[in-house]
Amino acid sequence: MCSLLLSAQDIEGFVNRQMQSYPKSRLLDLYKSCFQDFMGAEHLVSDRQRVKAYLDEELDTTTLNELMPWNYEPCGIDSNYYRVSIRTVKENVISEDMLLDAFIRSANSEKRPSVETWRERWHKIIGTIDRMNLSLPHYQDDKSFIDSILSVGKYAISHSPEYREAYHPHYRIVERDIFERALKPLIEKTKTNDMKEKEEGIPQYFYSEKEIEKISAYIEKQYGKFDVVGHEWVSPDIHCDIAIVPPTEVSPYYKLVTMGAGAYKMNIPLKWKSVVCNRAEYVIFLPKDWNLESDKEEDYWPIRMLKTIARLVVGTDSWLGYCHTVQLTKDGSPVAGNTDLNSCVLTKSIGKDGQEVKPFKFGLFGKEVAFYQIYPLYPEETDFILKHSFDELTERLDIEHTLVIDIHRKNACK
Repeated sequence: MCSLLLSAQDIEGFVNRQMQSYPKSRLLDLYKSCFQDFMGAEHLVSDRQRVKAYLDEELDTTTLNELMPWNYEPCGIDSNYYRVSIRTVKENVISEDMLLDAFIRSANSEKRPSVETWRERWHKIIGTIDRMNLSLPHYQDDKSFIDSILSVGKYAISHSPEYREAYHPHYRIVERDIFERALKPLIEKTKTNDMKEKEEGIPQYFYSEKEIEKISAYIEKQYGKFDVVGHEWVSPDIHCDIAIVPPTEVSPYYKLVTMGAGAYKMNIPLKWKSVVCNRAEYVIFLPKDWNLESDKEEDYWPIRMLKTIARLVVGTDSWLGYCHTVQLTKDGSPVAGNTDLNSCVLTKSIGKDGQEVKPFKFGLFGKEVAFYQIYPLYPEETDFILKHSFDELTERLDIEHTLVIDIHRKNACK
């Protein structure tokens, strides 16, 4: 419940917590947290579609790496309202509609106090902050600005430029009762489940049985029949099995295809969403005499490469697509003692009949999964791509005819 009963100790406690969590804060940011705690959202909401469009744009243009690590935090002194980060939607903790509904219900609440009541409360707060003698930048200018907007019956302001640059605030304000009933249980349940699944090695992203059947059939159609699957026994994030298509007279080499990486949805930047699939499986071709039973690094590294690439984007805000390069070792050293290869590039995958393997779609409106060929590179070749282009390197490699991994192949940039 909103109250004018404030103690200096409560105000000082809030200020100290704010400055500890957000040391770049100005008085504007302290004020904003306090008025959000007392008044809630800045405006009543009458146009849901407009509010949704704004949230859609924010979700599309903001990366997880930019966001603060929390899912929610209380506002101000009394925690009457909560800031709920859009991270909760981007990480599929709650749906966009759930956040919108909670935000709109909170914004249109009849509990909103008057601006005059808020001005009285702020005068009590600023009196205590003055006595704290904080060395906040632009303190007097901010104080005068706040007084000027309150004097004309307004109260809402934006975060300071310093705060926005340092912390990238992207959240919606939700009233405490609504938050605790509608959102908090889901957020806390997801957090608990994530911790439990990570401890037990239970995958967080995986295909349904029907999806496995469909993608297995597609792999057989594109690459050939297979009876052997390299099953993964511990899967902390995705469940990444590997279909092993054996050599044939027409294709005298192994084809290894991941089954499970595409269960994870990558966060493709807005400008690429129309042309890049947000899900992918990965493929490598190995010579027919390759020892797939060996656990020696000289033999196992291609499988490790497959699993590394499959997991590279999981839990991050990054993505993979055509012509992306990846260094496979932290220090740039070779992947194994029997080769100088140390990185790879993603390219178009070629099927059993020489055709380019197109993305697979789970039904008319279902998930779409791309298939990328992983082609190992020497460090000089990776540098060449970064300085020039992948297309220029392919002219030197004739890559479409050399997709089978050769640990001793000629370095195209030496």
